[in-house]
Amino acid sequence: MKKIIYIMMALSLLVGCKSTWLDESEHPMPDGVGGKAEFVFDGEPAVKVGKLGGEYSTKVRANRPWLIESTDEWIVVTSNRIGKGDGSEEIINFTVTKNPGLEPRSGKIRMWITNDDEAFISISQDPLELSDLGTDYFVKPDGKADADGKSWETATTLSKALEAAVNADKIHLAAGEYVPTDILPGGSKGDETFFIKSNISLIGGYPANPKAGDTPDPGKNATILSGNDQAIHVLAVGAPKDNLFSVYVSGVTITKGNSNGSGSYKINGATFYKNNGGGLIVGGSKALFENCIITGNAGKANGGLFNAEESESTFRNCEFTSNTGANGACIWNFAGTLSLYNCLLKDNKGTGVGAGVYNYANGGILSKLYMVGCEVANNSAGASQGGAIYAREGSENVLINCTVYGNSCKKAAGVAVYGTAAAPAALTMISCTVTGNKATASEGGGVEVLNANGTLNMYNSIVAGNTSVTAGGEDVVGQGGKVGTLPKILLSSVIGAKAYSEGEAVVGAFDAPSMLGPLSGGVFPLIGSANPALTAGMTPAELKAIPSGMSFDVLEEDLVVDQKGNSRSEKVMGAYIGK
Repeated sequence: MKKIIYIMMALSLLVGCKSTWLDESEHPMPDGVGGKAEFVFDGEPAVKVGKLGGEYSTKVRANRPWLIESTDEWIVVTSNRIGKGDGSEEIINFTVTKNPGLEPRSGKIRMWITNDDEAFISISQDPLELSDLGTDYFVKPDGKADADGKSWETATTLSKALEAAVNADKIHLAAGEYVPTDILPGGSKGDETFFIKSNISLIGGYPANPKAGDTPDPGKNATILSGNDQAIHVLAVGAPKDNLFSVYVSGVTITKGNSNGSGSYKINGATFYKNNGGGLIVGGSKALFENCIITGNAGKANGGLFNAEESESTFRNCEFTSNTGANGACIWNFAGTLSLYNCLLKDNKGTGVGAGVYNYANGGILSKLYMVGCEVANNSAGASQGGAIYAREGSENVLINCTVYGNSCKKAAGVAVYGTAAAPAALTMISCTVTGNKATASEGGGVEVLNANGTLNMYNSIVAGNTSVTAGGEDVVGQGGKVGTLPKILLSSVIGAKAYSEGEAVVGAFDAPSMLGPLSGGVFPLIGSANPALTAGMTPAELKAIPSGMSFDVLEEDLVVDQKGNSRSEKVMGAYIGK
C-alpha cells in the first residue's frame, strides 16, 4: 500500500524573497478555491534512481492549480507542467540522465501554487562505478583507420583506438591477429609496438565477426598480438599511475616479440630498455592482466615480460611459455611490484640467470615478487643459476601454494637467493612443493641461498626429490651457501628425507618417490600411509599467523587454501592437499 504523505503548504520560509524560477504570472491561477494551499503525495516525495537514469513517475493531488519545474538540468519533467489542482490524482513524469561521475548526486522537482506555497520532490541518484566510465571502442584486424570505432559495424584499427583512448575507455578486440606498426614514443624505426598511454581496458576474445551483445571468450576466440619476430615490444604499457584508474588487459595472446636492440628511452619517467620485454614491457604503471598468454617471445636480455621501475603489475590466470633470452628469459621484475596468481611459467629458456622469474633491483628501490598458486615448470637457465626463480639483490619474494618442478641449470636449479650487505634478498616459501629440479654442475637442486646476505624462510613446504652433482646439495642449501645448512626459519616442512617440526626437530622420514604421487594437473598429490607431510603440517590458524611482522602484504585468504583452491582444514604440507 502506498504511503500517503500530507504536506500542508502555508510556507513563508524566505520572508520578502521572490522566486527566481518560472514566474507564476505567466500562468494565472484562480483565487478563493477555499482553505490553505495543500499538496498530497501518493507515495514518497523522494525518489531514488539508478546510476544509468531512465524514466520515472510519481503522483500528486492538490487543492489549487499548480506549476512544476526541475531545479537541475539532469532532471527533465516530461508531463504537463500545469496541474489542475481539483483534488484529483495527477501523474508527474520525468526522466533522469546517466550519472557522469563517481559520486552520488541529488536534485529536486519543485511544485508550487504561490511563491510561498511550494513542495519539492527530492531525487537522489546512485554513482557510477569505475567500470561504467569511459567510451567503448571496437576493433577488428581489418578495421578501418578512418572509422570511428564506436560499434562493431564501424570497427577501427587497434593503433587508432589506442591513440584515441583516454582514462576509463575500453577497447574491445575481435579474434584474429594484430601486428604493430606504430613506433614507441622516443623510439625510432624498428621500435614498433602497441603502446598503452592511458589507463584503459584492452579486452580480447570476441568472435571474429562479432555483433552487439557478444561477450568475450578467449578460449574459443584467439586474439593475437604478434610482433612478427621484429617488434621490439609487442605491447608496451606506459600509462601514468592514477588514483582512480589503472590499465586492464584480458584475453590476448602476446607473441613473437624480439627485444634485440640496445639503449633505452624514457616515458613518463620510466626507462624502457630496447633489450628487454620482447613480449610485454610495463614502465611506471599500475596494471592488471587476466587470462593472457605471453609465449614465443625473445630478447637480447629478457624476452617475455619486463616489469620495470616501480610498476605495479598483477597477473591472474595467465600463461608464460617458451620465451627466450639471457637473464629473466620469461619474466624480469626490475625494481617493481609483481603479483602472479594461478599462473603457469613453463618451458622458458635462458642463457643467463632466472629463466622463469628474475627478481632484481638496483638504485635502492625494492623489487617485490608475490606468487600464489603458480606452476613453475621445465624452465632452463642453461649454464647459470636460478632455473625457475632467481631472487637477487634488493628483493623480497613470497611464494604461496606454488609447485616448482622440472627446472634445470648449473646450480640452484629451483630457486636461488642472493643478496649483498647493502641490498639483501629474502625468500619466504609457504605451503609450496619443490621437486624434480636438477642442478647439472653443482649443488642446489631444489633451493639454494647463495651467500650470507640472502635469507630463506620455509613454512609448511616440501622440498624433496631434487638432484645435484654435489652430495648433500640435492634439495636445500641453506644460509650462507653451505651444503647441509637449513633455512633461517624452518617450520613444519620437508627437506629431502626428513620432515621437521621447527628448526632441526625431526618428526618423521620422507621418501619422495613413494610419498609424492605422479604429476597431475600441475600438482603432486601426497601418497603413502606413513607420510609425515599428511599429518605434521600447519593448521589454518598457524598459517594465518605467519605474516605477523612481515613487511610484505600477505592476504589471509591465500594462506588457507591450496594450489587448487581446496580449503586447508587439516595439517597437510605442500602446495596440494589432495591425495
